Amino acid sequence: MTRPSKGTRKRARGVRMYLTLFALAIGCLGFASMMLKLAGKISWPYLLTGGIDCALAILLTILVDRKIPSSIRVIVPVALLLSLIGITQITRIDLEYAQSGSPTDFGLRQMIWLAVALALSSFAAAFFTDYRKLRRLSYAFMAIGLILLALPLLPGIGERVNGAKVWVKFGGFSWQPCEFAKLFLAIFFASYLFTHRDKFQEKSKIGRGRLPRLKDAGPLAAVWILVAVILVAEGDLGICLMFFALFTGMIYVASKKKIWVLCGIAAFVIAFFASAGLFPTFSSRIDIWLHPFSKQLYTRSYGSSYQIVQGLFALGSGGLFGTGFGGGYPALTPFANSDFIYSSLTEQMGFIGICLLLLMYLCLITAGFVIAMRTADGFGKLLASGLVFSLAFQIFTIAGGITLVLPLTGLTMPFLAAGGSSLTADWLILMILLLIDKSPRPVPDSENGTGLLDLSVLRRPR
Repeated sequence: MTRPSKGTRKRARGVRMYLTLFALAIGCLGFASMMLKLAGKISWPYLLTGGIDCALAILLTILVDRKIPSSIRVIVPVALLLSLIGITQITRIDLEYAQSGSPTDFGLRQMIWLAVALALSSFAAAFFTDYRKLRRLSYAFMAIGLILLALPLLPGIGERVNGAKVWVKFGGFSWQPCEFAKLFLAIFFASYLFTHRDKFQEKSKIGRGRLPRLKDAGPLAAVWILVAVILVAEGDLGICLMFFALFTGMIYVASKKKIWVLCGIAAFVIAFFASAGLFPTFSSRIDIWLHPFSKQLYTRSYGSSYQIVQGLFALGSGGLFGTGFGGGYPALTPFANSDFIYSSLTEQMGFIGICLLLLMYLCLITAGFVIAMRTADGFGKLLASGLVFSLAFQIFTIAGGITLVLPLTGLTMPFLAAGGSSLTADWLILMILLLIDKSPRPVPDSENGTGLLDLSVLRRPR
């Protein structure tokens, strides 16, 4: 494998820094113009916290340049710009709440959480040298992930919000443990699949057909079933669906057998109809999805379609170019800064703006899959592809739920929505991807190209 020259590495570092500075300039100018338009000034807490965010973003870029110089250059700048757009929109909604007599400070909190996420990412870039050491603690990570998932069920600290008991509250501080449990369980899934990679490529003969040996997925399926039971007990079927997609996608990448996907789809269909019959919250979301403009559903006291209808009106109000940050009435939609930030941003940015936003997400997802394709380590391939697949699935289900392509899931838009735990977890996912990109890469073979699904490194040498 040939190493890039010093001149090439310097140009790459310069491009990465320029992109970061460009993202900071766009984000800060948008935030400042919105604040000056609505509030007439920028108060010192925002200036101080924003300055810390900018300094940490530049520090992270420098550390990535020095420690992972050959990594994909757009990841940090794009994620930074998405985070700043989210902060601008959340703060804009705070100002609208203040005008109506109900002031909130979610935007300032989001800026503080961005500083925490950037600081943790900088620490990981500076001191965490080899992600492959995570394999040694895979079962410990499984236990930590399950404990984090079950934490909200403990009396006294679990808090139920909007019908789902997924929050943990200590004093005035609340967070969602499931966001970090996703990281720990993804590491366990990748480690288990890499260790038992041959078994998932074998088949058992049943009659005239050949099916995968389901017993090989027994331990993995047992962990996922336990995850599903915990999340069902907490009433959060959206995160349960995300874990299921992560589980199915990683098995497919490890085995390269479409039958595993078919088994996953069959299990999903069974779980879908079972959940619709057993859980009122889920059946209510299906009714809202099918009949959002029904007068009976729109006016009922609990589980009404009011939120989704207001979100649809916000989508249409933006038109082609949007009302601009500071225009429109995004706060009319309930939870416009979290669950429905996609619709409120569409009102502000318009159809063209939201398409550009989705293109930024596409850049991150594409970069993640490129990292998975070009790393030589099978564990890294599985971990990167699983994390990126879950991120892509989350974006699709949120955008699909708000536009009535799918039922609402209760998930939030990565990097954009208000919530410190989700923002921190999203940045840690990106850092794991960058660290995987630091690992050795395979030499391209003219006959057997190294692709995401051409996982020759998963095969044992004969």
